[in-house]
Amino acid sequence: MKKSTLWFTALFILIAACRKDINSTNQVSANNIIDAKVKDVDTSGWYGLFFDPLGDPDDTVLAHHYVRVPADTLILNGEAKVPDAMYSDFSDSTEIVFDMPNNHTINADNTSFDVTMRNGKNKVELNVFGTNNKAKLTYKANVLNDSGYYSMSVGNTSVKFDIYPATDFTSFKLLRFAFTQNKAYVFVSNKLVTSFKYDQSDKIGNLTEIQMGKEGYIECDNVKLYNAFSRNLLMKEDFNIAGHSHTIFY
Repeated sequence: MKKSTLWFTALFILIAACRKDINSTNQVSANNIIDAKVKDVDTSGWYGLFFDPLGDPDDTVLAHHYVRVPADTLILNGEAKVPDAMYSDFSDSTEIVFDMPNNHTINADNTSFDVTMRNGKNKVELNVFGTNNKAKLTYKANVLNDSGYYSMSVGNTSVKFDIYPATDFTSFKLLRFAFTQNKAYVFVSNKLVTSFKYDQSDKIGNLTEIQMGKEGYIECDNVKLYNAFSRNLLMKEDFNIAGHSHTIFY
């Protein structure tokens, strides 16, 4: 075979390999989302929780004295947050929760979940619950040395690593937790923080619940869920209708 033919063959293989790698990365890192027609609007899914240490000790409905905050109080001024009056030195934990309606089935192991959030204590938590397992993402800043750490798990697979400088979640940041081909990705402000593989037995399954926040005062905006491969938008909630959930499914 001539040297020129060998050279062109090698070049073709190299280009094909690069293109395959780029396509694989773009499955979760691309910013464009394909438009789709609205199929359904859910108006009941979102609610908040705040910790009340003075709650009824006999209350077994919500463990640890968490008080439910309905959407008409939670969603105001274009975001979701527990009202300031319910958050004080006596209540250092708030959550924002979405329960998946029964008439929608979304495979969590093939999705990217986006949320814009902030927390005054620079601590965030995001939990994705499925029919089989839970995926958890936690970030905390270490104030003394200006560093922080991420702790993540999918089922029984978990990773943890330090980061310097600390991520500043005291201002709104876009957080993305994505899952595809038994691999989890974490992005902050569209930059990849880390990725890790999880076992087949750790698969999340169909989405049942999304929960954000825990320690501190969490505020959320612009929730989006989309297919990690096609980038088709599956669900979104921008909290722009005061006092009402308005979660759009595609």
